[in-house]
Amino acid sequence: MNTRAFALSISITILTGCSEEEPTVPGEALYAVHCIACHGSDGISGHGTDLDDVVPSASNEELTDVITFGIGDMPAIDITDQEALDIVSYLRALFP
Repeated sequence: MNTRAFALSISITILTGCSEEEPTVPGEALYAVHCIACHGSDGISGHGTDLDDVVPSASNEELTDVITFGIGDMPAIDITDQEALDIVSYLRALFP
């Protein structure tokens, strides 16, 4: 392979995917769509309940119920059971 062809192949490799994105936890995108406005990107900086006070002591079932049916001022979110579990997985990653 000549120098020019080698340089071109390196350039193409760099432009098409050498930068690997960090893996996302299931539910991260759903959290961004449905939860971030009230709870903030970190789960504690929004005007909603600070999730670090709730998530560690709640069961997965309790969290999915709150997500799915709402509680107090928090409205229900119209998502599938699996999507609610994905959000719970994300919350568990944020607040182990």
